[in-house]
Amino acid sequence: FAIYDGVETFGVTAHKMIALVDAGPIVGHTTFDVPPGTGVTKLEQMATAHLAQLFWRLAKALATQAEPLSELPVRWSGRKTTRRLYASLCDIPIDITKDELHRRLNAFGAGHFGVMPTITLHGHRFRYDGPDPSAPALVAAEETEIAPVS
Repeated sequence: FAIYDGVETFGVTAHKMIALVDAGPIVGHTTFDVPPGTGVTKLEQMATAHLAQLFWRLAKALATQAEPLSELPVRWSGRKTTRRLYASLCDIPIDITKDELHRRLNAFGAGHFGVMPTITLHGHRFRYDGPDPSAPALVAAEETEIAPVS
């Protein structure tokens, strides 16, 4: 969703677990800049690297202190997203604009959660299978190939 929303900064968070998802007190976090044009796979790589750094920052205290980590004066922000919302944005309407299609494919075209962008046409579903690898980069960004869902 960060890619879909076009964020300029992103972050990783360590928090105490509570019953609600992403709602526990924050005990560690870090943010980083997201370069323009970053895709979902690159953002995942960046987030994983920052998460590893955060873990190493917290590791000694986690391994040696009996008491819980100190809570930071940082609160959760931003909208909460769900897999249901993710799936709904992967359901591509027939009348989607070119810009919105590219925005969705850039954010959701990697098939996370086993969900790929799909379009239903005359009762048949077609799944996005990535840009045509034989096409020049500019054309591939403009024209996408879809494959029927088995």
